Amino acid sequence: MNIFHSSAQFWCGGDLCGLRRPLHILVHLLGLLFFLILMSWPITGFAQGAGDNRISSKVGVVYRDSQNNLILGIPRSNLRQDTRVVIITLPGQSVVCCAEVNMIPSAEHETVQQVIFDNAKSTTYDLRIDHQHNDVRFGFGIIASPSVFSTKGSEVVADLDRDGVRETFRDCTSHEGMHLTIWSGQPLKGSRRWHAYFYLGYETEPSCVERDFE
Repeated sequence: MNIFHSSAQFWCGGDLCGLRRPLHILVHLLGLLFFLILMSWPITGFAQGAGDNRISSKVGVVYRDSQNNLILGIPRSNLRQDTRVVIITLPGQSVVCCAEVNMIPSAEHETVQQVIFDNAKSTTYDLRIDHQHNDVRFGFGIIASPSVFSTKGSEVVADLDRDGVRETFRDCTSHEGMHLTIWSGQPLKGSRRWHAYFYLGYETEPSCVERDFE
């Protein structure tokens, strides 16, 4: 009896171990799947832009529409409500933190698209902003932490793509609109990293040079 009992225990143990191994692997696979789903889930706030060094996906144009609503036009269709937007005001550069995405419209507010990006479609978002910043009417809208921005004389600078070179911001007028650009290094001297055209709908005195839009 003792010999049979020992043999039975060994056999059962071996059988149970054979079951534990695939169960152990299954648990690890389920844990990995949950982690991947969690990492791909969209989040709000500054973290959306924190892992993406492409300037083109971080920057848009903030403006007032015909009903005086504050609007963000940006080549990015996946911003969620309450995403925070740092504004560099124009004319004259100052940092305003922060507006927040209030509502995601399905199409452009106006019949004529006001913000045009190079090789990208503009998506518009309604913004809300504190009453103390109600005078904000126009500028760059950037999905980034306010801590990356600083002022150098009358200019705002920021290392948006975290490559160790600070970006600078420039605006100029064409015949019926404005060209907004971002440069690595000094405007017109460094490398142009981002460009957008904002349609005004009335004639202005041109101040742009070829490098602003070529």
